[in-house]
Amino acid sequence: MDRAVRKVERTLRDLGLPFQRRTLRDPFDYVGTLERLVEDLRGTADRHVLFNLTGGPKTMAVAATMACLLRGIPVLYVPEEEPNPEPIPLPIVRMR
Repeated sequence: MDRAVRKVERTLRDLGLPFQRRTLRDPFDYVGTLERLVEDLRGTADRHVLFNLTGGPKTMAVAATMACLLRGIPVLYVPEEEPNPEPIPLPIVRMR
């Protein structure tokens, strides 16, 4: 796990993007993860923020995607398993 995190961090820094690692108590707790991520993202609307969904269980990825959609924050997926990974932006879909 730490190896994958370091690889993602290195890739993002090489792309000129900041990296901030967050750990979750239980990434399989969808509601708890969603609440934590929404709280972490609170106040970021005025700044240029990209959220990387690389790694973790699907419940965490879905919660992170939903948190970003709720906050209007762009989401990037970086396929770190690729030799020269390019970030893949996911479209922002506004929800009412």
